[in-house]
Amino acid sequence: RMKVLSDLLISVAKAERQESRMKIRQDSLRLGNVGVI
Repeated sequence: RMKVLSDLLISVAKAERQESRMKIRQDSLRLGNVGVI
């Protein structure tokens, strides 16, 4: 049961990371890529 829980947490963390990465990309596009590394 613990393994299922940890797998779930990992998948959630991955999804959040992917989501934040997309959000950062959208923000950078909105800023016109000015000062974005």
